[in-house]
Amino acid sequence: MSLDPTPDAWDVSAARSRGAGPSSGSRSRLWIWGPALAMMLLIFALSSLSDPQSPPGDLSDRWAHLLEYAVLGGLVLRAVARAEWGTVTASAAATAWIVSTLYGVTDEFHQWFVPGRVADPVDVVVDGAGAGLAVLLVLVWCKRMIR
Repeated sequence: MSLDPTPDAWDVSAARSRGAGPSSGSRSRLWIWGPALAMMLLIFALSSLSDPQSPPGDLSDRWAHLLEYAVLGGLVLRAVARAEWGTVTASAAATAWIVSTLYGVTDEFHQWFVPGRVADPVDVVVDGAGAGLAVLLVLVWCKRMIR
C-alpha cells in the first residue's frame, strides 16, 4: 500500500483486495479490543495508587484525565469499528464515547474505595470531554480521508 493520501490509498477494503493486511475474518477479538482493554487496565492501575505522583511536567490532573480518555476514546472507537477505519460511523463514534465515558464513571467509583483518593464528578466530565474530542476528531478524519 502506498503512502499516497488519496481516498483509495486509505481505503482498507481496497488494501485488502490488493493483499495487504489480514482479512476481518481472521482478526481476533484480542487484536480488535486488546489496545482499548490495555488502556482501561492502565487507567485502573493508575487509579489504584493511593498516593499517585503528579503528572509529568506542568500537566495538571485535569489535562492528564483529558489525554488519558482521549486515547481511550480513540482505542474504543477502533474496537467498535472492528479495527477498520473505513467502517467508522457516527453511531460507532457515539457508542465509543458512551463506553469511554461510562468507564470514567466506573473509574471514579473505584477511586472512592482507594485510600487517599476521592471520587470527583468533575473528573467524569473531563473524561467524557477527552473521549468525545478524540472520537469526533477520528470520525471527521475518517469521513475526509478514508471515504
